[in-house]
Formats: sequence, C-alpha cells, structure tokens
Amino acid sequence: MSEIADFLTAQYDRLEALARAVADSPGVGVELYGAPDEARRAYRQFLDVIDEDYVLADIESKRRILARHQPREMGQRAVCSNCRPVDPDAPSDSTSVIWPCPDVRDLAAPFSAEPGYDAERWAV
Repeated sequence: MSEIADFLTAQYDRLEALARAVADSPGVGVELYGAPDEARRAYRQFLDVIDEDYVLADIESKRRILARHQPREMGQRAVCSNCRPVDPDAPSDSTSVIWPCPDVRDLAAPFSAEPGYDAERWAV
C-alpha cells in the first residue's frame, strides 16, 4: 500500500469501529439540552439518516474505490492503476494519471484536519 492508502484505511477502520460501537449500544440517544426544538428535530432527523448501517455501507464503498485505485510504477513515477492515461493511445509515465490520483485525493479530503494528512501532496 501507499501512505495515502494506509492513512485512508486507518480513518475507515476508526469510523467503522465507532459505527459498530453505536450499533452495539441500542437505545443510547443524544439530547441537546437547551437547544431549540427545531435544532433537536433536525439533529434527530440527521441521525435517522446517518445511522450505523449507512456509515458502514459508506465506508465499504470507499474501501472498494480505494482498492480499485492503487499505485503502480511506470517509468520514474507512480501512476494510478485505474485511471486512464491522458492519451490512451500512447500510455507512458508522462501521460498517465500521477499517484495519488484525484479520486483518491477526494477520498482523503474529508480527513484533512486529521493528524497524518499530508496537505502538500494530497490536497485536492
């Protein structure tokens, strides 16, 4: 794997563990003491949509995307094994999509505030 793939895998592992912990604690709720009724309603609706099943399915889909986009060496550079070359008739290290590709950098973007995120190399 690569640094960004290792970073993403660690983030997905952390989120998956949190979602499973929530799933293993039925009946636990969150109350927003002092919050306006409208804010509490909106928060409950949000939690109804973004429940542990949603989070687990979302993580699994992102793991599949990451698995399709792996680095491979081509000439002097690492390129994405999934993204098509800029010029498909003449694939080379100068026309291929450099690793990490935009799709993988997009997967990392939500974690830009996390320790270990390399903004210089991974920013979108």
